[in-house]
Amino acid sequence: MDGIRIMVVDPCRLFRAGLCRLLALDFRIVAEASDITAALRLLDPGAGAVGLVLLGAAADAMPGEVLAARAALPGARVLHLSDSPTAQVLAALFSAGGDGCLGKNVPLAALAQSMRVVALGGKVFPPEAPGLVGRGPPAAGAPPAGLSAREAEVAGMLPGGACNKAIGKAMGITEATVKVHLKTVMRKINVANRTQAAIWALANGLGPALGPPVPRVAGGVRP
Repeated sequence: MDGIRIMVVDPCRLFRAGLCRLLALDFRIVAEASDITAALRLLDPGAGAVGLVLLGAAADAMPGEVLAARAALPGARVLHLSDSPTAQVLAALFSAGGDGCLGKNVPLAALAQSMRVVALGGKVFPPEAPGLVGRGPPAAGAPPAGLSAREAEVAGMLPGGACNKAIGKAMGITEATVKVHLKTVMRKINVANRTQAAIWALANGLGPALGPPVPRVAGGVRP
């Protein structure tokens, strides 16, 4: 069993009960309820820190639930299970401070893997994320948003989940140079973090070709 302590939140009692029963084989479930407020009331202060909130809130309630989880459990990560992971849901989730999103039809093994990735500091997207953000064909001619060729190359590696060290190795540059390029990229495309930059890269024809339908990891576990 993993040492990751998780809180399971979903308005559907039957779905929540089934999910808890399956996840209890691998994770420590410290509270489960229909919403964050109710789950926090059930949380035992002596149970240890919550590492991950598995949130199945409806789309309209999700941003508020993410914000509430962040405020009450600042050290916890938030993975959203969505009935319909649309582009709007992804944007609202990451704007509120969420760390990942998957559809509720995800296989159990993929869900467990994604939970571990998020708990360790990574980001996950549903496999259909590239289509949701309207990925266009690879850009021809000058890179978009005034990026240099090198900056575009760095941005294009973000959706594949490469860390700075891996990007530097692939491009033959130092990790420090990668950080400089990333800072410039985020300034030019006007985004606040690596996840938003990865989504922007996909939407603008940058990034790896689409692969098989498995959860897409962005950011990975940074060294």
